[in-house]
Amino acid sequence: IYKKAVLIMNFITELDYKIGQNIKNIRIKLNLSSLHLGDYLNVSSSFIRSVENGKSKYNIRHIYLIIALFNEKDPAITFDLIMPEIEENLILDLQAIKKVDNKYIKDE
Repeated sequence: IYKKAVLIMNFITELDYKIGQNIKNIRIKLNLSSLHLGDYLNVSSSFIRSVENGKSKYNIRHIYLIIALFNEKDPAITFDLIMPEIEENLILDLQAIKKVDNKYIKDE
């Protein structure tokens, strides 16, 4: 079970990493610094860099604020450009995950 929990967490982390990379690419395209984005989110620029390096992740509040900021700069930027394409297998895997003893495991 532990190995499955680690695999699931890695998969979720991979999804978070892809979101962070999409945001980074758009941020750079819009010529926004990590300091500017951090100020807008009320977090440090080191947190922004940590997300972009795959060591931290944005929460849903961050993502909505980021979309609002990006959309001010370019109205063509939408939620769909930030979220990676999600496969049906991901949805099924996420539905099978439950939290037990403060760890995420997948139902058999």
